[in-house]
Amino acid sequence: MYLKHNLGDDLFLKVILERYPNDMFYIQTNENYKKIKKEYGNVKVYGKYKNMLLKFKYLLTHKRPFEHVKGKCDLMVTLGGSMFQETNNTNLKENINNIYFKQYKPYYIIGSNFGPYKTDYYKKCFKEVFRKAKCVNFREKYSYDLFKDLDNVNYYPDIIFNLNINDFKIKEEKEVFMSLMNLDNDMYFTRIKELISFFRKKGYKINLISFCKAEGDEEAIDKIVKSVGKDRIDIYKYYDDINSILNVLAKSEVVVATRFHATILGLLFNKTVIPIIYSQKTQNVLNDLGFKGTIINDFDKFNISELTNDSLSYKLDIKDKTKNKSMHFKELDEVLK
Repeated sequence: MYLKHNLGDDLFLKVILERYPNDMFYIQTNENYKKIKKEYGNVKVYGKYKNMLLKFKYLLTHKRPFEHVKGKCDLMVTLGGSMFQETNNTNLKENINNIYFKQYKPYYIIGSNFGPYKTDYYKKCFKEVFRKAKCVNFREKYSYDLFKDLDNVNYYPDIIFNLNINDFKIKEEKEVFMSLMNLDNDMYFTRIKELISFFRKKGYKINLISFCKAEGDEEAIDKIVKSVGKDRIDIYKYYDDINSILNVLAKSEVVVATRFHATILGLLFNKTVIPIIYSQKTQNVLNDLGFKGTIINDFDKFNISELTNDSLSYKLDIKDKTKNKSMHFKELDEVLK
């Protein structure tokens, strides 16, 4: 998992811990996840200081910190979204061997997409990883099609569609839930400022949301607020209180979603969603769901006039389209439930 206090990834953790309350999960991160540990009794967190101790032990045992944690478990789950992105192939096979094949445990890969990738070598290496997994359950058809010749590869809607939202009071106040990212694109920030101006004129309050401080979301918000001012703007910065962010979303009428899981959450809460495409993974999932609303996928060409009354009233009924969402856990259910 990507454990850097990213709301989307922390939602994955929330879903799996709540699904299997009687099984113990071990996670390893250099971040402080005390709130998760306090809230759920079925997770043990190997945090910064434990990892430092394990690194010291490495000098004596030559076992990496990851191997110590893995040794305590009966199986391994790779849970997350963009877990297989090609960046640097240096020591790729060695890293794969250390994570998946050394000290072999049954492993399950669920909820992910594959890519972006650049080389056949990268794809070939991970095809061997997928071949030996108990299951590989992708969240989009594009990734599934790359490996569909493997019998253990499947495609189901995003895991976060399994999130239990019954405790949230879903209403529609004249508010916009707007997730921002610190993209290296000046036209992106121009469009965000135009969107804020557009919704201000229509009388909306704008909630600017940071999903992940480590990836620069808060910097993006600061940059925007410095330019447009704080009139009719509230700021919410996620760290570890998932419900505080979901409560803001539950009462908003419109979701302007740069973050992938802002799109997923907006659809789950049955909101009007305006996705901003910074990665093909978002477009792939929207295609799978048959989304017909306004999409901002070209910052240079988008015109604010494309946001019509029809745009602001469009909602996608996802009930039938996501009915297989729990199938991600089919194989895990057999051993954990």
